[in-house]
Amino acid sequence: MATEYASDENWEEALKYYEILLTEHEEYTGTYYHAAFAYAENGQADLAEATYKKGIEVCARVKDAHALKELKAAYMNFQMEDDDEEW
Repeated sequence: MATEYASDENWEEALKYYEILLTEHEEYTGTYYHAAFAYAENGQADLAEATYKKGIEVCARVKDAHALKELKAAYMNFQMEDDDEEW
């Protein structure tokens, strides 16, 4: 459901489902990328950053190297976009 709402750019509804997934399946690393992106698109940069950081921590803990690499890259892009908006 979260992905369907996100594909329609209905970020608030998508986030309701992403938050459930993050709570109930904390070690499922794929959710962090999508949830952080949804927070950023919904104008919630602080929650996006916290979600990226938590996801990076979880990926390292469960030794998911592929997801860790992707999440770190997405977080770096987010930081650069956030810096651009401050100009």
